[in-house]
Amino acid sequence: MVTGGDPELLGAGLSAVAAAAHRLGNGSSVSLDAPAAEEVSPVEQRVIAFEAGNGPAATRIDADDRGVPRLIVSGAPEELATAAAALGSAGLPLASAAQTEGLASAAATHPDDALSLTLDELGTASVSLRGYGVTDSFISVPQDAFGGPVDGYTLHLTGAVSTIEPVTIASAEVLWNDVLVDTLPVDAAEPPIDREIEIPASSVEASNGLVVRLTAVAAGGECIDESLLPQVRLDLDTRASTVTAHRGQAARPGFDRFPQTLGGALTVATGSDSPSTAEVQAAGSVVAALQRVSSRQLAITVDSAQQLIDSSRPGLLVGATAEQANALRTPLRLDRFRTLAPSGSTELTVAVDQPYAALMALESGDRDLLVVGGWAPEGSAPDDLIASVTGDLDGTDWYSLSGVLRFQAEGDDEPELLDINAVVPQQEYRDDYTWLAWAAAGALVLLLVIVAIAAASRRRRLVATRQVEAEAASAASTTQVGAAEEGSAGTRSAAAVDPDAVAAAPTGDSAVGADAAVDPGADEAERRTDGS
Repeated sequence: MVTGGDPELLGAGLSAVAAAAHRLGNGSSVSLDAPAAEEVSPVEQRVIAFEAGNGPAATRIDADDRGVPRLIVSGAPEELATAAAALGSAGLPLASAAQTEGLASAAATHPDDALSLTLDELGTASVSLRGYGVTDSFISVPQDAFGGPVDGYTLHLTGAVSTIEPVTIASAEVLWNDVLVDTLPVDAAEPPIDREIEIPASSVEASNGLVVRLTAVAAGGECIDESLLPQVRLDLDTRASTVTAHRGQAARPGFDRFPQTLGGALTVATGSDSPSTAEVQAAGSVVAALQRVSSRQLAITVDSAQQLIDSSRPGLLVGATAEQANALRTPLRLDRFRTLAPSGSTELTVAVDQPYAALMALESGDRDLLVVGGWAPEGSAPDDLIASVTGDLDGTDWYSLSGVLRFQAEGDDEPELLDINAVVPQQEYRDDYTWLAWAAAGALVLLLVIVAIAAASRRRRLVATRQVEAEAASAASTTQVGAAEEGSAGTRSAAAVDPDAVAAAPTGDSAVGADAAVDPGADEAERRTDGS
């Protein structure tokens, strides 16, 4: 697929990648704006080129300068995307002429998201097991065939089994992802098969396999010519047997949620308005890899990075900037700081000046995203690292990817997969909450200052109160002592003038009692003066 690096043609190129991968199957290799192959094979290779122009899409066929047949699709950019999607249609043989006009394919108004499909609709037209030994039939049950994520299934199997004679021992088993989930009756008393089997969320994968297995041997284990034994046969009605999905999310965030989380539609965005050739190629590789494991042709739309970030749709962002990655809360921050926390070990934060690139699968709000980006001291990740981390995806089984991160640093031989427990939010995310820590620290400091001021004020009031009380007590004591001295002087004068009065004056304890009666507060004043 060739767009010539024109951003307006990116949607057409990606739609063509999805159409070709869907139509040609796993035996083909599809790329977007890739360098010409070193080995030229006009028999095996084909080129589809897009040219921006005006009006409806028109096609013509010629050959490039190497002799490889080329289909040229020209027209207005918005027309080219629908024309590219038509390349995956089963009705394409209708466009059998070398030149056509108006080629287009409209997306279905109501996507096929039925929650119940027959075995025939899942691609298995017949299940008929017969003979001795072990025979089985495999039915593929991909999640995305049901139009979205699934967290459980109900199997309803109907059919019949031949009469089992006493000279034969037979059994029939049902396996889901290689795990035995039920046995089917192979008893002469119950020849019809009508079975309902529940598959829990713990047994649900992105791509599931249903196996019906028949085992038959001669009684006693004798080796007897099969033609001499009664026939053993088990048939399922593939148009009546159904698989019913229960909508939900069984997979944890990461690569395991794709492609079923897309629901048959993928929104693609680039970090800049002018993506590099490596970023365009990376987008094509990811789309091709997702299409290989999708049961239906993906409907591709192209938006700006900000539109994808602000939307609630699942999608792919290629060439993400550090700011865009932070806005999406990617598991790896696109900066020189890397923070890793392997499960069960101490968190590790390290700053490395080594360039790197990564393909990340993450949950952002209620949708799942794939993000391609990287970092280098001079800016974005080098093109060769972007190509290395995404370029081989079309030849890689998507289901072999695990975790949330496919990472490769400069000097690494190949990308590494990191699980969800191996990556923690980066420093940028922690900085988002730093204001809360500063606010809490400021509030604590303010509270301590207020407490200190209150304590100092209380101490000053207490000291002032004690000083006032002490001064008042001292003044009262001085007044009382002076009054007592004046009374004593008057008494002495009277005694000198009137000896009879002196003789009649009380003595001893009675004199003290009289003084106390005259001024009972004098002793109290003295005690306060002492500070007791």
